[in-house]
Amino acid sequence: MDTTQLDRMIIENLEDLDAVVHRVHAIEEVIKKHLAEESRRWAAKRGWRFSALEDDEIWVAPPEWQARGRDIWFELGWGPDDNDTGEPGELWFDLCRWAGVGRGRLCLWLDWRGAGIPAWKATAGAHLDEMKQAGLLVTDGRLIPYVDCTPDSTLVAKGLVEGDLSEAYAPFRKALATAAAAVPILDPIMKKAAR
Repeated sequence: MDTTQLDRMIIENLEDLDAVVHRVHAIEEVIKKHLAEESRRWAAKRGWRFSALEDDEIWVAPPEWQARGRDIWFELGWGPDDNDTGEPGELWFDLCRWAGVGRGRLCLWLDWRGAGIPAWKATAGAHLDEMKQAGLLVTDGRLIPYVDCTPDSTLVAKGLVEGDLSEAYAPFRKALATAAAAVPILDPIMKKAAR
């Protein structure tokens, strides 16, 4: 593929492109702060634990999952098969994921420290139907449960203009509710996998 014309256009417009990239990062920060605050409020109402390290690593967990040597949580992350490597053909800007643009997906994932993937798979495999009935999706291969909470990008754009992202991130609130409802199913699986 000949990129000479594209290269010329990039150089001729590089100052504008630089400004666009700075604005992309600023929008990402607005969205992350919104999601961190939504998570904090949601967790506080339910007595759950919450963390948002620099608003980049957002997670919630029922208190019993963060006690007595247990370390289990639901964390906001990218969609399955999104390795975030920056390779050609993959999304470059995280904003694509935060805003649901193109192939960008946002998901709430079950995560933990302790039980290894083989122990999890051996235990979780027998409970796939229960997890799916609870509204959880499960990755191929590793059987990791998640809830897709990708926003509608047009609602994100509208929310940014209006200064209120609540409507755009209703799927995230729904994912939190689904995750909370799945705790009674996931807890015994985690206990058995940790043995």
